[in-house]
Parts: sequence; structure tokens; C-alpha cells
Amino acid sequence: MKKFKSKASKVKTSAEFNELYKKLYDSNIVNLEKTRKKVRLLTIIQIILMIFVGIAYVILDGDSDLLEYEIPRNLVIIGGISFLILIPVLIINHNIKSKYKATYKTEVLSNFFNLINNKLSYFPEYSDGNNLLQNSYKTAQFDNKKHNRCEIDDYIEGNLDEDTFAKLCDINLEYESGSGKDKNTTKIFEGIFAITSCNKDIGTYVKISKDKFKLKAKPDLVQLDNQTFEKYFDVYSEDKIFALRILTPDIMELLMDFYTKYELDFEIVFRNENIYLRFFTGAMFEPRVFGNSMDRELLVLYSSILKFVLELTKEVNHVLKEIEV
Repeated sequence: MKKFKSKASKVKTSAEFNELYKKLYDSNIVNLEKTRKKVRLLTIIQIILMIFVGIAYVILDGDSDLLEYEIPRNLVIIGGISFLILIPVLIINHNIKSKYKATYKTEVLSNFFNLINNKLSYFPEYSDGNNLLQNSYKTAQFDNKKHNRCEIDDYIEGNLDEDTFAKLCDINLEYESGSGKDKNTTKIFEGIFAITSCNKDIGTYVKISKDKFKLKAKPDLVQLDNQTFEKYFDVYSEDKIFALRILTPDIMELLMDFYTKYELDFEIVFRNENIYLRFFTGAMFEPRVFGNSMDRELLVLYSSILKFVLELTKEVNHVLKEIEV
């Protein structure tokens, strides 16, 4: 997160974006900062109280002879008092933080996406009742990792231009095993997942991965002539000739430019008639507690991802017009 936010802070933005940000900033900063500072204070208090509770627990769970001494005995008393205070602090902090997040999403993000493209619809809460997005993620087959827990929110859909309809969301996938004390949770993926369409069914797949995400089985690894591109990405396809044709110099340059600009890991899968993308951002679309509530770098990144998805889709569809599939 820190790396690509640092990169985003150095990206030169358009006058239109700067005006948009200023408009949102002036309208929301006073209210957001007031709430954020309350959440920050309560969070610090919460952490301090939890430390005292933890110390008391360690003492009580350890050698009881320590209670004969004044300092450990006082720490246990402080821990007990801290526990009684901690409960209402947790409840109050949760309520204020929920209000803070809701305000940020409805007043900042919703207006932000509407201002950069009024054809986009943004839904802070999303119910994937029919598992459509989760099934789309599975269909992409980014990897062979299984998950049994899926959380989706911050769903965006709409026309990026006349010919490009996109869906994006913040998705969190985990695999839980065992139960009780033996319960183990493994993070599978957390970040932004996006889907757009090709203008024809390619009848195969082409997978583009950062080279640190190498797959176990490599019979479909495609050897490219561009050594610079291969420093950043690995390409997989059962139809290696098609993969070489679809990855034109312009497309490879587009991918390298985006990565070097933000140092944000991402993967792309062209499969049949769809283009699937996932960006390894971690949890997104959340306001900061420690830092400016109107985090400009995150808004730069959101708009840049939308622009990248649009440019890639348009470039791929342009190439597909010249290829017989």
C-alpha cells in the first residue's frame, strides 16, 4: 500500500482531476476530519486499554506468586478497570467509525466516481446473492487456490466509454480450515477485481502474471521476444501463437507503463469473451484513521485503474479486429 501510494503522489494529474478533488475536499474535509479525529482518539485509547488488559491476563495466567508484589498487583487492578472501560469504548468507537466510513463513501467516493464519469454507478454495500462476481472470479482462474469465504463491497459498474462496460469491486477471499482453537484462516486474495468484455470470443485463454506469481505447472508458459517485458511479467496460454499476436508492442508497453508508474502488482486473464483483472491493493475504498481523511493518492489510484482498464480493453479489441479467431 505505501509503495504505490508513494508512487501515486508523484503522478501528474490533469487540471480536471485537480478541480474535481478540490471541489470534494472543500465540501467534505471539515466534517470528515472532525469525525476522523474522534475515531483516532478512541482507537488510541482502545489500544492502551487493551495493552493493560493483556498485561493483567498474562500476570493472572502466569505465576500467582507475582500478586504478592505491589506492582503486578496494581497492574492487575488497572487491567480490570481497563476491561470495564474498554467495552463501552469499543461500542462507541464502532458506531462513530461506521458513521465515518458511511459519510466518506456516500459523500466522497460516490460523488467522485460520478464526477469522473456520470455513467458509472457506485454501490458501497453489495449483496452478491447469486454469486455472480464470485463465479466470475472463479471463471478467470487466476490461480488454483481455493476459497470458502468471500466478501464483496464497493461495487462499481457502468460504461467507461461507448463500447466498454466494466464491473469492479473490492473483494476479499479467504480459506478457513479447522474449528475452535485449531481454526486457521489463510488470505487468498484481497484487492480490486474487474471485468470487461472482448468484442469477440477468443476461444482460449491468455494469462499475464507478475513473475513473482509463477504457477507450478508451466507447459503453457509463452516465450516472448521482449526481454524487458519478461522482467516484469510471465505469460501463459495453451495457444502460444495467439498469445504472441494479442500481446502487441503497444499492449506490452501499456502494461509496463502502468506497473512502473505505481509499482502495483496486478494480473490479467483474457478468457473466451471476457477480460479479467485483479489488482493487489489490499483493502480499498476505506477512509484513513491515521492520516488525511481526503487521501488524494487513493483517489488518483482509483481513477488510474479505471483509465487503465479502459485503455487495455480498447487496445485489445482493436487488435482482435485484425485477428481471425
